[in-house]
Amino acid sequence: MRFSSQVPSLAVCLTLAACRAPAESPASDAAPRATADASSVRTDVADVAAGDLSIGDVVAPPTIPDVASDAEPPRPRRAPGDGFRSFRAGRLRAGRANAPVPDQPVLLWQHDLGAPLRAQPVLAPDGTIVAAALDGSVVALDRDGRRRWSFQAGDRIYSTPCITGDGLVLFGADTDSIYALRPDGRVAWTILPAGDTERPELHDVDTAPIAARGVGYVAAGLYVYAFDLRGTVRWRTATGGKVYSSPALLPDGTVVVGSQDDKLWAFRPAGAVRWTYDTAADLDATPAVDDLRRVIYAAGDDGKVHAVDFDGKPLWKTDVGGFVRSGVAVDLEGRVYVTTFGPTARLVALDPDGGWVRWTSDAGTGPTAEFGIRSAPVVAPDGTVLYGAPGGFVRAVSPGGETLWTFPVPDDVDSGPILADDGTIYFGCDDGFLRALSPSSPPS
Repeated sequence: MRFSSQVPSLAVCLTLAACRAPAESPASDAAPRATADASSVRTDVADVAAGDLSIGDVVAPPTIPDVASDAEPPRPRRAPGDGFRSFRAGRLRAGRANAPVPDQPVLLWQHDLGAPLRAQPVLAPDGTIVAAALDGSVVALDRDGRRRWSFQAGDRIYSTPCITGDGLVLFGADTDSIYALRPDGRVAWTILPAGDTERPELHDVDTAPIAARGVGYVAAGLYVYAFDLRGTVRWRTATGGKVYSSPALLPDGTVVVGSQDDKLWAFRPAGAVRWTYDTAADLDATPAVDDLRRVIYAAGDDGKVHAVDFDGKPLWKTDVGGFVRSGVAVDLEGRVYVTTFGPTARLVALDPDGGWVRWTSDAGTGPTAEFGIRSAPVVAPDGTVLYGAPGGFVRAVSPGGETLWTFPVPDDVDSGPILADDGTIYFGCDDGFLRALSPSSPPS
């Protein structure tokens, strides 16, 4: 019977229905319960009044899809690069690009900065390219290569800039200063690290800053500095030698840097020394962090790549046959890549399990130990590697070690190439030009 004005009350009807129901028999393992759960009985007056249900109707509970008990959890993934807003594409300094390497790229444009480039170019979130040259100039270019603004520091710049989330351009120079430029190129502030030391001649700021959680980190002379993004030094801690290695950051904020005292240093976020790891020679290469394996890779003038865990304990070391003075790269599978100096300059790929050499790719340059590749390798998501060389070229190498293409230029490429998220390659050259390679033919 449907609910109507002839029914005295809902409570009475429910009572009568309960009286007519047969007594419930005890449940057994062999026979399921015949009555529904209280949660499955719909007695909402609004539903009944709407004519959707009769009083006492039983509604089946919603079907819950089966979930396989042995379903695999989501696979952990390594952190992506930051789109090359900073040296080596982020605080891990792993050199990871987010786009594939283009096939047979062509020259899109070139811009003359007037002096050799040793610093890696970087990209602002809006696509602006920022590059620094050895004449002390910092230049911002549109995507089509037209100059937007320039700044003159007054002395050589080896320091790759870092662009913060607010658009500040951070970099150091041989003026013994750390600079912050606004997005339009105007000076926001400067820090003079040498002002409070007895040996200012050691305070050229040749390393690349990195910023995280509102704090910047950079090495200058013997020291590692932390500063807030308003231009105030928070702390400085000395190493035992000159630092040319740019700082990398562990996920917990620990700062890791190599030094010419033959040590890898780890500093707590407040500046205290957490640990040191000894090698046999200068550590000028910027270390890289594998956040998934919790491993730091460092390399230097002992010709070896060292793998240490986040507590500074050694895991393995591998001889790669030449000084390593550029950064270390780590791809999304955890494989490790370095470029070397002579007698045979080469790109070397290492397996993270034990450090054995997967393959080498000779750059065809040399033949002395002091001549080699300063350009740090960049690795695409599929494991393709890009690097520049003193023979005057940029080269792409497949995940298996085969040369895919070589793009020649008139002079040495000591500035590491970068790969933008749209597939464009940017790199500086000793002839003073910043070049852009397009993944497709440029517009006519």
